[in-house]
Amino acid sequence: MIAGLAFRLGLVLHDPLNARAVYWLMPGRLDGLMTGAALALVARSPGGLLRLNAFAPLALGAGGLALGALAVSRGGLYVTDPVVAVAVYPILALVFGSLLVMAQTAPPTGRLVRALSGASLGKWGKYSYAIYLVHYPLLGAIEWKTTFYQREVALLGGSRLPSVLLLAAVTISLSYGLGWLSYHLYEKRFLSLKRYFSQQRSQADQSAARDATTLQRETFARVS
Repeated sequence: MIAGLAFRLGLVLHDPLNARAVYWLMPGRLDGLMTGAALALVARSPGGLLRLNAFAPLALGAGGLALGALAVSRGGLYVTDPVVAVAVYPILALVFGSLLVMAQTAPPTGRLVRALSGASLGKWGKYSYAIYLVHYPLLGAIEWKTTFYQREVALLGGSRLPSVLLLAAVTISLSYGLGWLSYHLYEKRFLSLKRYFSQQRSQADQSAARDATTLQRETFARVS
């Protein structure tokens, strides 16, 4: 995370007008990757993520407040803003890392687990890689070829919020559609090849290999 922060600072100080490069280049967004890696190590250590369970809601609240304060102070969370480019990624890592801890340690029948286990979210996860790849070029193409998102609404004091929300809805819908096509026409064909690499495991091995997340949730349920 320190390396990611140093990379972002270096880019912004070198060229403040090109803060968007922080979003484009992977080293500028190491915070989320490092947070996930750290949580994976904690999950495999004695006590697992349960050790962080008490702090996760506090961290989530603090991260949410920090994100809101940054958005208000900078007039939005624009990737072209050098301050946002430097500060927003560790805050996002804190927010989603905390949410991940809460989800992994919550009781299996809890509202959070049930909400995050919904079929609709599962589909977004299934198509997420292609959505990740196409959403930004798609957004750029829409902004390049159209101007509807710049229209102001007189009834709302000249606000562009409805137009921007429409742009978001169009981009999200098209990204999901392209992600669906990519999965069913391309990705699924390669995933089906995994059947040639599966290894048979003995029943003893299968019974011994219990899922760590399930164990943590069972422990949390007994404690609570």
